[in-house]
Amino acid sequence: MPFFPEDIVEHLDGSGLGIVARTWSEQPFDTPVDPVDDPLMRPLAKGEVGVQDQFTGVRRIVSDITLKLVDRSLFVRGDICKRTQSEDSQSGVVLNIHVQVQVRHAITNLSVDNWFEKEEFRSHQPLLLGDYVLCDDWIGQVEEVFNEALMVSPTAQMQPIYELGGRFSVGDKCFPLPEPEQHAEKPKEPTDIIVKVTPVAAAISWSAVNQSLDPAEAQHIARPKRFWSATELSKLSIMRGRGPVAGTIGERVVFKDPSRAVALGILPVIYSESDSKNQITVDALMITNTRTRVEVLWQDGTKIWMPATELAPNLSADDYECWPGDFVLWKSEEEKAVAVVQSVSFKDRIASVRWFGTQDIETLPVLELDPLGSSMVDERQLCVFGLRRGEHVLLHKLGAKNGLSPPLVPKVGELEEWVHEMPSRASDGTMEGWRGELTNEAIKTLGFDLSRKTSIGPISSVQVNGDLVGQLVDVLASGEPGKLEVSSTGGADGVDWFGEVVDLTLNGDIVVEFPSSERIVVPIERCSLYRDSDDDQWDGEVPMGGPLEANGSIEGELDDAINMDAWEYVEDDEPNDWGYMETDDDSSGENRQSFAKMTMPGAWPSSPPVIAHALLPQEGANPGLDESESLSKGSRSMDLEQPPFPPQAVDQEEESGVQWNRFEVLPQAPVDHAFYSVEPVQPSKSFMARLAKEYRALESSLPDSILVRTYEDRADLLRSLIIGPSNTPYEDAPFVIDWRLDASFPQTPPIAHFLSWTNETFTKKENRLYSEKAYVLSRGFVRRALEIPLQNLEDDIAWFYYKQGNLAKVIRDSNALVTRSLEDEAHTDTTDAAIPRLSAGGILSLKRTLSKLQQLLDARK
Repeated sequence: MPFFPEDIVEHLDGSGLGIVARTWSEQPFDTPVDPVDDPLMRPLAKGEVGVQDQFTGVRRIVSDITLKLVDRSLFVRGDICKRTQSEDSQSGVVLNIHVQVQVRHAITNLSVDNWFEKEEFRSHQPLLLGDYVLCDDWIGQVEEVFNEALMVSPTAQMQPIYELGGRFSVGDKCFPLPEPEQHAEKPKEPTDIIVKVTPVAAAISWSAVNQSLDPAEAQHIARPKRFWSATELSKLSIMRGRGPVAGTIGERVVFKDPSRAVALGILPVIYSESDSKNQITVDALMITNTRTRVEVLWQDGTKIWMPATELAPNLSADDYECWPGDFVLWKSEEEKAVAVVQSVSFKDRIASVRWFGTQDIETLPVLELDPLGSSMVDERQLCVFGLRRGEHVLLHKLGAKNGLSPPLVPKVGELEEWVHEMPSRASDGTMEGWRGELTNEAIKTLGFDLSRKTSIGPISSVQVNGDLVGQLVDVLASGEPGKLEVSSTGGADGVDWFGEVVDLTLNGDIVVEFPSSERIVVPIERCSLYRDSDDDQWDGEVPMGGPLEANGSIEGELDDAINMDAWEYVEDDEPNDWGYMETDDDSSGENRQSFAKMTMPGAWPSSPPVIAHALLPQEGANPGLDESESLSKGSRSMDLEQPPFPPQAVDQEEESGVQWNRFEVLPQAPVDHAFYSVEPVQPSKSFMARLAKEYRALESSLPDSILVRTYEDRADLLRSLIIGPSNTPYEDAPFVIDWRLDASFPQTPPIAHFLSWTNETFTKKENRLYSEKAYVLSRGFVRRALEIPLQNLEDDIAWFYYKQGNLAKVIRDSNALVTRSLEDEAHTDTTDAAIPRLSAGGILSLKRTLSKLQQLLDARK
């Protein structure tokens, strides 16, 4: 059984429990880290697992066969999962999580064998990093916490230490702070223990205003302040972030009902100094084990509770996978429509959908469904297509709408600029920037300042070696603990405008849970998606002045994305249909990729196309290079199986007057070229010299399956046609790429724009599902190339598909694949086929395309 980070495992040698920190299947580090600093950071071999022991904090690498899975507590609502031991390959989405825990006292280690419901506990800390915070009709998140930790020595001496980051927990063991001018040998084991942790001050970023307010009212609500002291926490309403409230091994918690601990015999510990009235009562408990059950909604619509150990994260879900309640976009050549998924047959690749706003249900191939609504979502990612379980939303008032046509949902939230500031320190070690301001706020709250000299100075490092922790922490030291009384945080029971999406209904409505645990069902047009600090699309472009007006302005910004032409140019920064190819329509160079990194999945398993070698600039490129050193000579080693061309096909005149010329220089660039509207470059002497050299290479080195067209009036533009190789999912399919050379060529690589005939976006995966989709969609490429051919390639495409009979071949091969797919799999030999067989959904989608291809062929006859 494979392991995943955060898995709770048991060592079979009896050395106890641990938490998986790394596995051999995920190697997140680009460069090796010195194992002396952290023994888990060296590259792992297959079968190795990095584990942190539960009680000692020791981090070590062990073989996976020496471990037993105890619990898998990593799941949160909305995660995609699969069964670990089942022939059922369908995936599911996590709906709910039920966690039971075992605990022990964080100081005395006293424990009982009972299992407790996680709902019986609350976090020991009132404020944690990432918590959602509500105040004065604003929603924000805790970005940083300044804590006071009280450290007690074996002789009952109390030493307060202060740190940013909230890393200390009650029960952590530390090495003592050094005494002034003391040169005693450092103890081998930590002797001091953390008995109290108090949040002194917090930095909160406020990102969105209550969307249920009238816009005029919302505009006058000022954003709350950035820094909050411990004495002000009662003004804040706290809602824990995504995930379980409690239930992670090592987490410090307390019973909501203090009498429960007393009844179980887990008594608090009291610390006091002999010469001080300062007394600390410790009632913190540490979670030592968990037992997790998960409610999963499977694609076929069934719901079931099962142990988390019988599930695994589905890290390879296809982009077109969907689940009941999800919105999907169905699009044909003539129309498109929004639907809500009712159920999905993973085996047959078909889905039952309800057309949105109706009661009509229809069965469609999943290959024709886009769960991301790619052609409806604007390129700046200001909105999303539908909502997902586990996301957080702001609700508009009853009867109001979010300003977009459903199922589009605007993103609401503006990450304040100060959050992006990198940590820095002054020469004396004190923090600078907003972290320094937070520190000053905390010092003011504590009633002392750093200018006062202490026994060890203002800055020190404490080596922590406690449960589940082993690290050096920079702290501020003071002679006396702060006399700080922390006010309890306010509840969020009255909040009815912000909540979590806990489920999706089969008619397109959204089930939202408020902080009070109350649930309501609302139409999707009442929702705006909250962009929290984990959103990787923060761009600062979402206005936060107030709620969106009904039928507001954002929808107008989406018109260009929604009104798509028959030729669909892939948008910038958006993954396209074939994996690694990306586009760029400006000269900024931000999204450029060298040709060496651009591959057509499945077509060139060992080498990129010849054109990639021919135009790839070399380091220190010099147009004066000897012509015998042609860049395209690398193409001779390409192992590329070509489409079927008769021997006389190349460079010979046909009756129609058409030649299959692999390379041509034409008088004018076509107006439908992706970069035609870009200002032409003013080519330098070196530019033209190198270009002439590359032209000569292209004339002699291109294989029969690639055509390249260049232009006298636009030396900076090229267009290429690539015919998919035999025995691949792309066989006989046309792929057109437009290129642009900027003024710095050959020092910089050309910019590519892959012209796609489909609005699909999916990532390359080496499996049957990917191959099936690639095959079906590429048959559609043939159709669109014949219906709406691109300029300069019309005659070539017609010659290849009509004159050479390749359209008839495409139809014949596809019909044979359909027949083979319908036959008994046990009696069909498909070992040598690139596409062994299709699912029922693949057949349905392919037949629609074949019908159109047959009409084109019949009309030509």
